[in-house]
Amino acid sequence: MNRKSVFTAALIIVFICVLTPAFNMKPLSPQIVAAATLESDMPVVFVDPQNVTANPGDNFTISVKIFNLTDTIYKSNVEWVPGQPLPTPDSLNVYTLGNLYGLDIQLSWDPTILEYVSHAVKIPVETYPDGVLHEPIQHLMDYVDSSAGTYWLAKLSQPPAPAFNCQDANATVFTMTFNVTRRGACALDLTSIDLAADPDMLEVNGGPINMLAIPHWVRDSKFQDILATGIKSVKVEAHVDDLFFGLPVISGENARVTIVMENYGEISDTYNLTLYKGTDSLETWNNEILESGENKTFNYTITAEDLNVGDHVITVKATILHGNETLTDEVPREFSVIGTPSLTIAGPTTAELGDEVSFNASDSIHGDPNGAILYYTWTLTAPGESIPRVMIEGSSEAVTFVTSPGWPAGSWTVVLEVEDNYGVEYDSSRPATAPYRKEISLQLGEPPSISIVWPQNMSYSVNDVPLIFTLSGLTSWIGYSLDEQGNVTINGNTTMVGLSEGSHTITVYANDTVGFMGYSERVFFTVDTLSPNIVILSPENETYATASVSLVFFIDEPVEWTGYSLNGQSNVTVTGNVAFFDLGDGVHTIVVYANDTCGNMGYSNTAQFAIDTVSPNIEILAPENKTYTTNSVSLNFTVDEPASWMGYSLDGDLNQTIQATSITLSELPDGSHRIIVYIKDAAGNTGTSEIIYFTVETPQEEPFPTLIVAVIVTIAAVGAAVLAYFTKFKK
Repeated sequence: MNRKSVFTAALIIVFICVLTPAFNMKPLSPQIVAAATLESDMPVVFVDPQNVTANPGDNFTISVKIFNLTDTIYKSNVEWVPGQPLPTPDSLNVYTLGNLYGLDIQLSWDPTILEYVSHAVKIPVETYPDGVLHEPIQHLMDYVDSSAGTYWLAKLSQPPAPAFNCQDANATVFTMTFNVTRRGACALDLTSIDLAADPDMLEVNGGPINMLAIPHWVRDSKFQDILATGIKSVKVEAHVDDLFFGLPVISGENARVTIVMENYGEISDTYNLTLYKGTDSLETWNNEILESGENKTFNYTITAEDLNVGDHVITVKATILHGNETLTDEVPREFSVIGTPSLTIAGPTTAELGDEVSFNASDSIHGDPNGAILYYTWTLTAPGESIPRVMIEGSSEAVTFVTSPGWPAGSWTVVLEVEDNYGVEYDSSRPATAPYRKEISLQLGEPPSISIVWPQNMSYSVNDVPLIFTLSGLTSWIGYSLDEQGNVTINGNTTMVGLSEGSHTITVYANDTVGFMGYSERVFFTVDTLSPNIVILSPENETYATASVSLVFFIDEPVEWTGYSLNGQSNVTVTGNVAFFDLGDGVHTIVVYANDTCGNMGYSNTAQFAIDTVSPNIEILAPENKTYTTNSVSLNFTVDEPASWMGYSLDGDLNQTIQATSITLSELPDGSHRIIVYIKDAAGNTGTSEIIYFTVETPQEEPFPTLIVAVIVTIAAVGAAVLAYFTKFKK
């Protein structure tokens, strides 16, 4: 019986047991005024506080309360729907907005974030508003499932208990204390809330049975740690070609780890995230950023090679830079890798049509230490058919098939598929479930023997392949199945036309004149009409400064022959990469050819390259081997090919890089100089000019002659004496 059935049944019992009207309770004085955000048109069941913030390691307590229970009677001709406002008033349906006589409340939370510590139920009323309902009380449910993160409380008053009201105020139903085990956010949800009214209200107001339901609003709460960013969830699931998420991991499968990070805060956070298996680091994501309200998913696949059967633990650790704080979050997650069954079928391999044949799987075992085979499905399928003739299901490990004389003779298929206590069963699209299926053959009658001569287990370079086979006797029907498709009827040897590229299988079937069916062994062959793809990696389309060049190439499939043609000459057979020596200067071309195992020939692109081993020639035009009377001298030279680099050395100094063949050498001191020019061409060959020797001699200024100075001084003296004499005479 489910939760609501228990509560409803108890309520009906109380209703039937009511023999006398409930006595009137005294009105209760409001002690806690409801928050302004709570609706006042009908009662509200809410979690207080509406938002909780705490750090890992902290404890906090919430209260589940009921606001505004009144003895108001409300009538409407429209039925009230939970979660919706009161319907339009009318006189058909009668509701009470209070007079609480019983309640059924469930609270849920995320147990990976919040750990249940304790709770206190405030029933019956002891100190209002810290309590609801009145004695006597029928205790229906008070159950905490801490691993699932749920709490279920159901209580019911019994006569002569009065109804409970708290008009315009709050009343506490229960409190619950949690410990924050890790960072994150989760809802504190109230689910499946039922409030029952006093059954005596029906007699007083003459309303229908919906009078027992008290309309109400529900207001949940939300927990959020102080850290804005944290690990929201970690899941480990089977991972097979991006399918089967949510299923347990089977031996031989990869495990998909899905991590969700979420920023619950108001600023962006930077974080590093590391996934561990035991103490081994599997993956690290560094310098990740989450904006406010954003979440991000990280995936990692643990390969089957790293997963043995049994229990495993992974741990996700996050280091978060939140503002100026560095905080951490860590979530461990346990998961198991399930071992697979080892199925055996005991029974006959041949039988006559019309016989009863029995098989059993009693020696089958489950490879998981905690595993067990619970269900068996046996099928018997006729040759060439896909739908079983007989299917037997159940918990029995033994089965008996009754064959019919009218069935076709040949090789029948007996298949056993099992399901274990983990709920895993065979799925053809899930390879790891292969051990959950066992198939054996049952020969009914005496089928003809068929042997395929052609095709053989090899590759063919054509799309039309002959089918040649031999039969042990006369037949009434012959056909073949290509790639396990439906049979194609033939009269004898034939040719399979227009086969697609790739791998194929062929099986030939035949009925003898009595109707016994036989089939050949399955032959695997390949059709390959495509030429191999060849790419030359070296030489590249460039110039080389050496006469020795290596030929390096890549071929995308195995080949029987490889060769090359250099400069249009005949092919030269090689077994792999080779080196060419003493290639002459100039432009060369090379093409690589190859035949694959089917004889398809392919050839590469033409690689064109050049050999240039000659050093460039340099001729200095200026300066010349002479003397210059100025300290600025031009350097002019010519080269016979383009240069990738030019430079010169003056008087033995280190090379000076220059960009032009004509420059000016300035501020040269007097004396002898020598200059050499160097260049490098596009291939890397270097050239050196001849050494030019030249001299710089700038003219020197002569000193003013002493005799001239003496004559000038004497003339000046005589002139001064004469001037003095005439001046005196004139006076």
